[in-house]
Amino acid sequence: MGSSAWTAFSPYQDGISAALEHARQQAFEDQDYYWPYGKNGIPEHPRPSSLDSFWQPNTTEEFGAHCVIDAEVALAPGEEPDFGTLSPPSIEDAIEVFGIDQPTRADFERAENDVWDLINEESCGCYLVLYKDGQPHEIVFWGISGD
Repeated sequence: MGSSAWTAFSPYQDGISAALEHARQQAFEDQDYYWPYGKNGIPEHPRPSSLDSFWQPNTTEEFGAHCVIDAEVALAPGEEPDFGTLSPPSIEDAIEVFGIDQPTRADFERAENDVWDLINEESCGCYLVLYKDGQPHEIVFWGISGD
């Protein structure tokens, strides 16, 4: 199938990890992940009962979720990216893409074609705090993942 590009939003929370967990749980509950079973001649297979049990041998671990579920760790600025991690863009890169240092959701949506260039090849994607009326409002996670 190849990799898939994805975007997920979470209400702002102190601590990026908590917001990432919220976004991952929401994607799981909404079944907003790749599930090929029961289609195109692939035998049906029961969906996992919880996000904790998502990575089942011989099923989901083979092809990935193709969504924010594939992102397991939100790194702090300056930490080395790795498979399954999300990194924040540098302030300089954010200003270059969004034109300001406190972008809103509208700014993110306007720059949607350019945000993909911020992803480090070693990681799964990026995250960024979005503002409303000068205050942190939500966190966006975006990436490319899957088999």
